[in-house]
Amino acid sequence: MFEKDVEIFVQSCKDGAKALELNNDELFKEPNIFTSFIAACRGQEKNYLEITDTAELKKVLEDKLQEYNDNVSSMNLVLF
Repeated sequence: MFEKDVEIFVQSCKDGAKALELNNDELFKEPNIFTSFIAACRGQEKNYLEITDTAELKKVLEDKLQEYNDNVSSMNLVLF
């Protein structure tokens, strides 16, 4: 059943991409990571943007964790 669900989902994505004239290669490229908090940390409007620089993502996450630990309570998190 799972494989059929994935097949239906992928076909729905392809149909939607075709209707919006999007490239399937872009739609399914890996890694597929989008977030809004990187833009917010850059001082930009909080839009979902593709993450192309994982080092920047790591730095923002570590900075936010440090900010939380300094201002609220210490959390011993491992980010991976």
